[in-house]
Formats: sequence, structure tokens, C-alpha cells
Amino acid sequence: MKVGDLVRLVPEHYKKYADWLNEEQMAIANNSFGIITNVNPNYYFVRWFDNPLYGNEKYLAHHSHELEVVSESR
Repeated sequence: MKVGDLVRLVPEHYKKYADWLNEEQMAIANNSFGIITNVNPNYYFVRWFDNPLYGNEKYLAHHSHELEVVSESR
């Protein structure tokens, strides 16, 4: 993973931290994407778009095991 990659959270993340989401919100969450904006040795900083767990256009730090790449940047 690198800056500019399009990512989403792995489903296990939602099961662990967002068991309060209803089915409609879970469907939105599963289709929610973000872009990696910065990287350090411990975290990937992601800008989220329309994420029911984190809101719209918010930056958050995540570990690599919480993310999966949807589309790689060039």
C-alpha cells in the first residue's frame, strides 16, 4: 500500500468495531472507500468518503491489517 491507493476497510473491522450498524449502514460501509494520503512506519492515513462509521471526508489512521487495496495508484 502507498499514498494514492484507493482502499476500503476489511469486513472484520466493521464486525469488531461497528456491530451497532444496521443492515443498510453495513451495505453502505462495505461500499465506502478512502484514499491513502500519508504513510508512516506504523499507520496509513486515509481520507474517507461517505463512511457511516467515520463520517464524510475525515482523515483517520489505520494499521495495514485493517485495510485492503481496491485500486492502486500509479
